[in-house]
Amino acid sequence: VTSLASGRSEENLLDDQHQWYQDYQHQAFRRDNARNRSQYDTHIQEIRDEQERVQKKTFVNWMNSYLSKRVPPLRVDDLIEDLKDGTKLLALLEVLSGEKLPVERGRNLRRPHFLSNVNTA
Repeated sequence: VTSLASGRSEENLLDDQHQWYQDYQHQAFRRDNARNRSQYDTHIQEIRDEQERVQKKTFVNWMNSYLSKRVPPLRVDDLIEDLKDGTKLLALLEVLSGEKLPVERGRNLRRPHFLSNVNTA
């Protein structure tokens, strides 16, 4: 083992370089891993969003297939917006059950009326 001017051996210097390189590789791996994890999370979220979109579309189509049998026929286009007052939900239940259900109707329905319809359903 030769000695350098600083008093450190060549072997210690090689150990330090090796340690530095290992640390560098580890940090690079963590960066790449974090990037891959982020891409993976983004991909998983895209799959979940697509699955939710397909489920909503399927449910809306199912509801519309029954609401079209009603007189007068009704249609749901936006699941959240069209069901929030409870009237179309009650109409669907009437078609499915064959029973007439009490419904709060009118142009000026407010939150208590919405809740009443949804509770009836």
